[in-house]
Amino acid sequence: MLKIEYTSTALRGEDCQEKVEAAKQFCEERGAEFGVQVHNTADKEEVLKVVALDLPLSFHAPVMGDYLLNLAAEDFSPAVESMKTNVEWMRKLGVNKAVFHAFMMIDPPIPAFGRGRPFMESFKKLFRTELALPDSTNNRDFYDIPEYHERFPRVIERLGWFREKYPDLTFLVENDYPVSSCGLVFPEHLEKIPGPLCLDVAHAWASANIHDRPYMEMIDGFLATGRVEMVHLHASPFMPGSPKETWSDGHKPLSIPNAMELPRVITACRAHEIENFILEVIDASVEDIQIFFKMWQNAE
Repeated sequence: MLKIEYTSTALRGEDCQEKVEAAKQFCEERGAEFGVQVHNTADKEEVLKVVALDLPLSFHAPVMGDYLLNLAAEDFSPAVESMKTNVEWMRKLGVNKAVFHAFMMIDPPIPAFGRGRPFMESFKKLFRTELALPDSTNNRDFYDIPEYHERFPRVIERLGWFREKYPDLTFLVENDYPVSSCGLVFPEHLEKIPGPLCLDVAHAWASANIHDRPYMEMIDGFLATGRVEMVHLHASPFMPGSPKETWSDGHKPLSIPNAMELPRVITACRAHEIENFILEVIDASVEDIQIFFKMWQNAE
């Protein structure tokens, strides 16, 4: 069954119940299931608010964990503790699926942002000037330096450790936005990561344009792994040719002007029989679902 989820950031306003009812009704009328993905910035109050809606849930880990889940760090223990907390919440709430970012070219623990901690406080721990483009926080092409190849096997080994330790749960690795020190941005990176994957289409959009790659070829490359089980869908306002140092992430409504060829992306996803889409729009509404369904129907 086709499953559409909002990210929990979209439900922080007073119109939460109205948003949910409109989305749920629209999906049910079209034979789809509506749910929510609890965002990694959610505090306890937000988690319990979403739980009270009595909808199917997934997690964007680390939910309630203290650190980002960096499997490439020399010391694995902060990720282990953060995932342990995340898993406790998953089991408590009957959630069996979580997506996360797995590879950062850094060793010190990176505090999880949200729950009162500003993003920039965490980001300063993540940023490495020597891995970034000049006057930018976006990555230069460092993906073939020795350090990268030294860290990559750690990610694979530790992901296997998580999956062996928690066999009742599903962990999906997501392609990164190409911000300094994040290491899984291209199809050839994720094809080496075992197990199920999450494709973030706007992260791929940024990666393609910052690193001069054809966007649809990248989308097709991710899908060709045959292991993409979830898609993060949102729009980016950045256009081809925008200065590389100015790019940032998307998370905008699907209705904004964009050049991402989203109908082609949805057609490709449907051809690969992907049925789980998260509208990772900060303030998603039923209009985003309507736009998605129009693209989905045209992809038949």
